[in-house]
Amino acid sequence: MSQDELAVFQRALADHRAGSLDQAILGYRAVLKAAPEHAASRDLLGLALYQTGEAEAAVDQITLAVELAPDMASAWYHLGIALRALGQPAQAVDALRSAAARAPQDAEICNSLGLALDDLGETAAAAESLRQALALKPGFPAAASNLANILARQGSYAAAVGLYREAIAGAPRRAEFQLNLGTALLNQGDMEGAVAALAIALSLAPNDPRAMNNLALAYRQQGRIELALKLLERAAELPGSDEARNNLMLLRRDRGRQIEGARQYLATRPSASEEAVDIES
Repeated sequence: MSQDELAVFQRALADHRAGSLDQAILGYRAVLKAAPEHAASRDLLGLALYQTGEAEAAVDQITLAVELAPDMASAWYHLGIALRALGQPAQAVDALRSAAARAPQDAEICNSLGLALDDLGETAAAAESLRQALALKPGFPAAASNLANILARQGSYAAAVGLYREAIAGAPRRAEFQLNLGTALLNQGDMEGAVAALAIALSLAPNDPRAMNNLALAYRQQGRIELALKLLERAAELPGSDEARNNLMLLRRDRGRQIEGARQYLATRPSASEEAVDIES
């Protein structure tokens, strides 16, 4: 590679690191036009394409990079995450295992391998890979959260809660982490903790129907029916809120029965006031 081509590559790399993906792509393509066998440019062009949502084109470019430089761990890693995005978990696992064999101390690779293994249903191997990621990079938020997700699915809520808190310590403004913590606490029966975490999740992602739905469920368990109804009504208007709509229907039905029961009770005791009947809980 000439000095001029190296300068173009370095500018593209700087653009890439700054998040200017379109400029980076133009730069990598310019390098490859002059030096088509420059494996790093192939690899990083593929990564930039993946990051702009062009996973299929990314796989094409990174596959060429792997052919040019079979021992380049980063190319195998980027190939794995692009294949996973294409819904090809088995091929993703193969690529990520190749990456891990070449860079066994890379926590990011272990984390991505864990996700791909989980996609395949290889839960034990996925959990082991995620634990390895945490051993290599203690406090790694993504790995902690991903391992917690597996444990929560298995019903190990106490362990999941600890890992979600670890993830939040490293990334306190990730709404997903707060949502998952709140959901685990909800399933664990800790309504006060669930409400606190889910309220934070909703403050960070105000239009997330999942946060609204789960916070409403926690409110319902606390007997705060009106707050639950308001949240479910908001959530029901948003895309991807089938669960919230179903819960709203159920809560309205139960609420109607409760009010009707209170009215029937009052009808048998004409001197009683409505305030004497608790229809909130």
